[in-house]
Amino acid sequence: MYTFICRLFHSLHRWPKTVVGISLILTLISFYYAQNLEIRFSLADVLPEKFQSVQELERVKEKFGGLGKLTLVVSSESATENKAAVNQLVHLLRSHPDINILDYKRETDFFEKNKLLYIRLEDLQEIEKRIEAGFWAARKNHNPLLVDLLDEEEEQELKEDDVFLKDLEEKYASDLRSYLGSEDEKALIMHIFPRFDVSDVEKCRAFFSDIQTAIRQLTNWNKVNILFTGEVMESIQNEGRLLSEIMSSGWLSFFIILTILVLFFFRVPTGSLLIILPLIMGILWTMALTYLFIGYLSMITLSLGIILLGLGLDAALHLLARYSEERRKNLSAKIAFETIILETGPAVTTGALTSAAAFFAITITDFKGFSEFGLIAGMGMLCTLIAILLVFPCILILVEPLKLVTVFGPRIYNHTQFSRKPYRSRKLHFLVLILVTIILCFRGVQYDFEYNFDKLGFPNTNAIADSIVQSTGDAISSPTVVLCPNQSEARRVAQHIKEYKLKDTLSPTIHSVMTLSDLLPERQKEKMNVITKLNHMITPKIINSAGERLKGDLQKLKDALDITPVNISDLPESFRKKFTGKNRLPGNFTFIFPSVDLNDGLNCMAFAEDTRVINPDSTTTYYTSGIAVIYADLLTIMIPDILKALMLAMLTVFILVLFHTRSCRGTLVIIFPIIISIIWTMGFMKHINMKISYFNLVVLPSMIGIGIDNSVHLYHRYLEEGIGSLHFVLKRTGRLICITSATSAAGFFGLAFSSHRGLYAMGITAILGISLTLLASLLFVPLILSHFDEKKHTES
Repeated sequence: MYTFICRLFHSLHRWPKTVVGISLILTLISFYYAQNLEIRFSLADVLPEKFQSVQELERVKEKFGGLGKLTLVVSSESATENKAAVNQLVHLLRSHPDINILDYKRETDFFEKNKLLYIRLEDLQEIEKRIEAGFWAARKNHNPLLVDLLDEEEEQELKEDDVFLKDLEEKYASDLRSYLGSEDEKALIMHIFPRFDVSDVEKCRAFFSDIQTAIRQLTNWNKVNILFTGEVMESIQNEGRLLSEIMSSGWLSFFIILTILVLFFFRVPTGSLLIILPLIMGILWTMALTYLFIGYLSMITLSLGIILLGLGLDAALHLLARYSEERRKNLSAKIAFETIILETGPAVTTGALTSAAAFFAITITDFKGFSEFGLIAGMGMLCTLIAILLVFPCILILVEPLKLVTVFGPRIYNHTQFSRKPYRSRKLHFLVLILVTIILCFRGVQYDFEYNFDKLGFPNTNAIADSIVQSTGDAISSPTVVLCPNQSEARRVAQHIKEYKLKDTLSPTIHSVMTLSDLLPERQKEKMNVITKLNHMITPKIINSAGERLKGDLQKLKDALDITPVNISDLPESFRKKFTGKNRLPGNFTFIFPSVDLNDGLNCMAFAEDTRVINPDSTTTYYTSGIAVIYADLLTIMIPDILKALMLAMLTVFILVLFHTRSCRGTLVIIFPIIISIIWTMGFMKHINMKISYFNLVVLPSMIGIGIDNSVHLYHRYLEEGIGSLHFVLKRTGRLICITSATSAAGFFGLAFSSHRGLYAMGITAILGISLTLLASLLFVPLILSHFDEKKHTES
């Protein structure tokens, strides 16, 4: 099959202008489609749509508008300046079409009006007790003949100063502050909830730009310090910078690869530059197919361009090196083209198709990050194969008459190419390598997963703002959300969660649960009874008969008694909107707040386990959604899918290699170094404390592809040259796979200097893995082949 494909491509080389012309047209069309590729950074986009958490998240987004917020911290030494800045910002932003909710005040007027219903029943009863005590003191002062029923000790305690309500007022004073923020109001908080999904980086950037424009319009903007935090900033700083880091790393890698090409292929300088053209074609074709089949790139697939550049370059380098070698044998360009296609072509085709099949094999995994990566990488390998085997030779054919691909260097004579050199210490060397591998396995290979999400992103640049927000009592961790059909069901769900929280004493993860009803005062009926008593007790006559200091408190208290029970419809609109979302859609939210740090994936999984499915009764089931549940689902399916993907990839590779070689011996030569290199890589990752993550996981299938390419080319060249050629094969092809591995590693070199810790882990793992893959190929393939070579030589 592989030879047939090469012969088919070779037959098409008779029309080089047509092939190159069609390829350029396809490339221009692909460039148009590639520009329309959307880049998504939401973790929900790498989970299957069938997952309940993903479906619930979409329902919540539709109901609320957009999950996440932009938080502003306005601080200065002047509380007055802070308030002025916040009020002016509210005035400037209130009519912004992308703002759903502006949360900056505590609705002080509402709480001030109903403060007696919001204080604890015990404190309200304490007021009643003090008022009664105050009446005795007042009566005694105005009627000395009144018989005091209290004993002498109690009477000493009933001084007029003791009946003031100052201590209770101070107890609730912080709750009656007008603005969100610190008690001294030197740091005020404003939460801005947008209407769009905060995973849309472009919208976040435009929105943040509008906020900055509004800030510059403040009359006192230079007198206050404004810090930013929240999910909008995380989207801009992390995901937005992620693309920038990948692009910067890509350009750095491109120049390093170009330097390697020029230095190594100095005998074919123009050819080393012409390689880039078909590679760019293959990558653009891949991006266009990605747009047609998927429509976007995720954080997992965003780095595929770098991977395809390295893998595709391997094939092109083998063709160019063989072309240079054949031309230095004083062969014509036509014969050199036939050689590189019919001799080197099958090896290139085998490596590319096997790598593509390995990538396609992981598309059946549930984790969309892997399945989409496999699909795009598989299509990329096919596109690259076509570009290298079909387009690249046509380009060489077209420029050959122009003398642009002149091959320099001394002539090579076939009869001096190689002489047989037996590998006398192969058994000892093989045993040593196997022993090293066993020791590495016993000391431990890396199987720990990186559960700390803080170690997979950029360093937190909003730490100061986060600490200020946290110090004011605002929650940093996002709650999970339950969308219930009505408020009655929301209360029932909340009650079920509260009961579960009381029972869960071994591994508690729930801090609190809140519905719109929880914003109503507790025990209103009992409180209204006390309020009614107080209203009857505090008459104008009693107020007038009290002392001057007590009179003011009693009058304020009397004014506060003129209230009625609070219903949901009485709550401020800003409160109700957070729990009801868009009024045109039915439903009410129930928020479940965690008591654990959700930056730890294990905590996420535990919290999601406690809140994922809620059954208030045997017939009703509700599902929660939110960042914690999405993270938990991601980790839950990712870890099993790692093993599934690798097993499927290796099985596919084994079958295709066996089909190509039609020999168990040949399959062993090609597959064995790959298995060893994976073991070595995981072992070294353990020793440098580099854990597995969803970033460096994509390196493992790439390692398989690069390892297959190395082993196939060594094995195929050995078969071509025959018995006794092993030393020559290592000299020619061995040196070449060192260069191809160097260019592949260079594709990840820029990532190793990234400030994004996930990309850094990918870069380090890739460089380590590619280096060990090369080492395994150069050590084990000659060892195994030397055994068969010696056996064949003895037989002959």
